[in-house]
Amino acid sequence: MSVLDKMHTRCLATDGCFLSVSIKRRILGFHTIGLATVFIFLSVVTGVWANANDEPQELPKPQIRTTPPLYKEWRFDKDALGAHPVGFQSGAVNGQADGQWVVTEEATAPTKSQAVLQQADCSDDSCYSILLGDETDVAYVDVSVRLKLPTSDTMGKAGIVLGAKDEKNFYAAVVTPDTKTIEAFIVRDGKATSFGKAQIKHAKQDWHHLRVQRSPMMSHDLFNVYFDQHMLLSLSDSTFKEGKVGLITWGKGDYSFDNLRAIEYVTNLPLSRPPAY
Repeated sequence: MSVLDKMHTRCLATDGCFLSVSIKRRILGFHTIGLATVFIFLSVVTGVWANANDEPQELPKPQIRTTPPLYKEWRFDKDALGAHPVGFQSGAVNGQADGQWVVTEEATAPTKSQAVLQQADCSDDSCYSILLGDETDVAYVDVSVRLKLPTSDTMGKAGIVLGAKDEKNFYAAVVTPDTKTIEAFIVRDGKATSFGKAQIKHAKQDWHHLRVQRSPMMSHDLFNVYFDQHMLLSLSDSTFKEGKVGLITWGKGDYSFDNLRAIEYVTNLPLSRPPAY
């Protein structure tokens, strides 16, 4: 039984008591109505404020790729014999003579029957000659080439270039026949720093397969280096981003190249707007 009902039971005989109970009921009724009004007002105000902040915001504009991913293959079979390979620019550093990249006839070439030859005649191991492909600026790429090593012992080395800003700043993965090693370099301002090295099994064959994959990771880039289908190096670095791909020879030795390929990785590129959460 409520307090008002108890008061009503005790005061049935007096008009004054009925009057008091009536007044108290009205006061409590006004109080209840007032609380309800305040609650409704606060709900409306809160709802308006929430709706104002919950208005949909304009999403970031998507990144629209207007050019197809890079996919190039150079077989050099249609280039003129004795000429510089078409679609490439060459450079040399530390005393190496420039312009020695020439297309030659090579009966044993994997793509039959021409290849690119670099006859390096520099005895200093620090000098190198580089050949960069036109319009090959990419960040993440899979580069491979068929490589013919010299038959005689030589301290020179040769291989693949990627991420090249110019002839003095790039990544390189090269093979040294004399020491039977494969090594990855970061070249800054023409000075090379090794960041990975491994032994290779030099099979008795004319042509070998050299491959470098550069792919994105959470906080760095991953480099996987292969020789004759065996992955020998797995490295990380983020010194250079987008750059050209190409070929390089270091020191002394005659090296032939054929079937150079470059395939860009595009899995890291957004294809739609980012989610709204």
